Amino acid sequence: MIPQQPSEVNVLQARAFLEESIRRLAPKDSAYAMRLSAIMDIRVAGRPSQVATSKIVEYRAILEAMRFDASRGTFRSLPDTIHAELFNDELGIARHLLDSGFAGSSAVAAGVVLEAHLRLLAVKSGISVTTSERGFVRAGKLNEELRRAELIDDLTFKLIVTWLGIRDAGAHPDGAGKLSVPRVDSMIEGVREFVLSHPA
Repeated sequence: MIPQQPSEVNVLQARAFLEESIRRLAPKDSAYAMRLSAIMDIRVAGRPSQVATSKIVEYRAILEAMRFDASRGTFRSLPDTIHAELFNDELGIARHLLDSGFAGSSAVAAGVVLEAHLRLLAVKSGISVTTSERGFVRAGKLNEELRRAELIDDLTFKLIVTWLGIRDAGAHPDGAGKLSVPRVDSMIEGVREFVLSHPA
């Protein structure tokens, strides 16, 4: 199956969707909100779809940084409902990107939610999420630790391994071009069910 190519309308819609998501979720006067404003003000030459595509990359980076901060508890002033909304919104973004023809970006967006939730589950259960070098434990290792602690079963463990593989493929141009819509769609719904069935 040949991956769907995003049309100009799809690209413009994805840009608008991401802008609105960041505007709604980023704390007022935060670096995220200021970065959004700066990117929106940048004038770039080219076709509307080319300009939108370049800004989509920037917006994805902002949202991934927000999700990462939320998973570390940096947004301590945000109520739990906003943490949940970040998860739901990120999966909504993954769905919108997939529907718009961005299978690779969609897989990465769903992977951000998956990795962040694995970290939250680990922290809740007393499993370390940092290394001795002050880095962060990789998602695959956290998955192994959660299974070892019997917090997830073998089937869930194997599903997570598969989803992480799809995420990694989506992050590389060669792999992203080979991802099918049904495969990424299954990942999004699987991650959604995992988050709901394993509350952190």
